[in-house]
Amino acid sequence: DCGLRCLYHGWKIAPGGKIVETPSEPADSSFAERIRARSYPVYEDGGIIWAYLGPAGTEPPRMHFDWMSLPAEHIQITKAQEECNWVQTLEGVIDSAHSNVLHTNLIKPAAIVESTKTNDDLSITLRPSDDPAPRIEVENMPYGFRYAAIRRPLVNPETNDYLRVTLFIAPFFAFFPGPAGWTFMQAFVPVDDDHTMFHFMQIKQDGPIDAETRLRRDRRNVVVMGVDLDNNYNKLRTRENNWLQNRAAMQTGDFTGISGVNNEDMAMHESMGKIYDRSREHLGVSDIAVIRMRRLMLDSVKAFTE
Repeated sequence: DCGLRCLYHGWKIAPGGKIVETPSEPADSSFAERIRARSYPVYEDGGIIWAYLGPAGTEPPRMHFDWMSLPAEHIQITKAQEECNWVQTLEGVIDSAHSNVLHTNLIKPAAIVESTKTNDDLSITLRPSDDPAPRIEVENMPYGFRYAAIRRPLVNPETNDYLRVTLFIAPFFAFFPGPAGWTFMQAFVPVDDDHTMFHFMQIKQDGPIDAETRLRRDRRNVVVMGVDLDNNYNKLRTRENNWLQNRAAMQTGDFTGISGVNNEDMAMHESMGKIYDRSREHLGVSDIAVIRMRRLMLDSVKAFTE
């Protein structure tokens, strides 16, 4: 009846936070009129519920990316909880260099393609380059920054470059290049200091995503509900079971022994520990985008506190 009921003492709370019933208090009590529950404005767009947790009256404009105007049949959203801090999960998606190493099993160099392309069963992604050391160029933007990972292509490397452009939208969104006709966006929402809810939005621009393709994509990413994830989006593959890494398969050529693109990423994020001690790290040339993200975020915090 348009309210939330507390299981403990039966208080009923209206959407705006007003306490409308306190059955465990005396009938003539004015107690409920003097208190309110905390509430936040929410809205739904693009299949996502958005909330603003700041003070009332300071709400920013509503979030609306271009893909959110497409019909729901064009959009596939998956999510999973990661057992670590949100920054080390975000840094994975804005690090283009790791895909040549970590995802070796699933991303293959191929001279027959001019841009990233998946095969028919989505088991392999073909890329027109095997350059493991991209040159990174970054440009600040009002929303954060964008950067190009510039690689030597397999065909005509003397005259051509292979570019992949990634967008970082502060504080925790990123777009990265998918196959032609697709938009790929990820969000890394902090639950608390050492838990993050990972969201992966896959959008087919030119038509609906059929049920078979949806299942194949979830299987490729190892995020099938009831198989890889429980009903609360907790993963079956965790630090405690070594992400079900198959050492025998590694001996026969499987580079990571870990199933799924997203699962490979999550194993890297979580194996650093809940919150990685960054004073112990050594950043290289390929970490330019990660460095820029940290500088931008720290500068933003400083500006806010001042």
